[in-house]
Amino acid sequence: MKLRADNIQKVYGSRKVVKGISLEVEQGEIIGLLGPNGAGKTTSFYMIVGMIKPNDGHIFLDDEEITTDAMYKRSQKGIGYLAQEASVFRKLSVEDNIMSVLEFTDRTKAERKQRLEELIDEFSLGHVRKNRGDLLSGGERRRTEIARCLASDPKFILLDEPFAGVDPIAVEDIQGIVAQLKNKNIGILITDHDVQATLAITDRTYLMYNGGILKEGTPEELAEDETVRRVYLGKDFELKKKKFDNQAVTQNHFIIKNAKEEDIFSSFSEAYRTHNLKEGFKLYRKKGNVNSFLVVLADNMSFVDFCNLSIDIKGLEMKGNIKVSDHGYKKIANYNDWCNFEINADKIILTNRNNESWDVYKKGEFSKNKLISKVFVEDKISLDNYHFISNIFKT
Repeated sequence: MKLRADNIQKVYGSRKVVKGISLEVEQGEIIGLLGPNGAGKTTSFYMIVGMIKPNDGHIFLDDEEITTDAMYKRSQKGIGYLAQEASVFRKLSVEDNIMSVLEFTDRTKAERKQRLEELIDEFSLGHVRKNRGDLLSGGERRRTEIARCLASDPKFILLDEPFAGVDPIAVEDIQGIVAQLKNKNIGILITDHDVQATLAITDRTYLMYNGGILKEGTPEELAEDETVRRVYLGKDFELKKKKFDNQAVTQNHFIIKNAKEEDIFSSFSEAYRTHNLKEGFKLYRKKGNVNSFLVVLADNMSFVDFCNLSIDIKGLEMKGNIKVSDHGYKKIANYNDWCNFEINADKIILTNRNNESWDVYKKGEFSKNKLISKVFVEDKISLDNYHFISNIFKT
């Protein structure tokens, strides 16, 4: 399915604000609409959304013309919209905000409840599901708004300034969420003043200037274009492209099984606070398994550092392979040898490759044993099978 604007124009008095632009967005594609102030990008975006009508030109959803359709009709046809301004119902809880849209779908009561739980889970809102909208952080509010938008099962979502009014950590969260929407085969059109954050995740971008399309292409093509740099990006602009698909985690990371998301948030946030950490953790959920998570540690945090946080999560079960150096332990013949580790609620258990018991540590005492000076995770792990949920940091 394709959302397409064909030669749309907008005139205010004697001034032609938008001079006949054409653009298209396909499902599973992230498209940017950028430009300096006064270029006409906001007016063009609002015409596609349905907030204002063009003086000329046409807007299509596949072959169906929707130029004169009101916003609610476009929503019924699969076009969602996320406004720049806060749109949560301030006095309603997070789950009631989402349910307010689900109530207008054709789902049965049981299906609405199931879909609510899926959205709460997918957007990492379990720990704030009972909180009112006016008590949410900027990132939590944005996630609630996107979850509510998805409650109507859109084919396309038009994002108006999604990075406005949120802190840098929340910007990264939203970028990850937008990448997830693409993986769901949802088409995304973004307009935002944060050029770096937008170009970092778009597949293609339309750059408007003086009411028309100055350049259309990939972020790399725009960043390399001399005219684009001269009128918009600046000569010193450096593109920082993000890739959320097919990534491999190389820093320390751990699998958590049989744990609840709210318990993970609570425990890791407490560890962040009590140990005065400078960086938080990244949390991912395994696709198709609501109880399996991947935690990626900050670049400067070692396995030893993590074990000494004494994080206690109900149902915690962590397993993997690590390499231990300078261990000086006779049961392992080689100087640098791989061993297996297992962490449960009380202990850290290390065994060698012959499954011989090597050593057991209580949490909080791992680094006190002089036999081990350096530990790191053996294998890279692909993010293909994981959904990015959020950064975990001090609450």
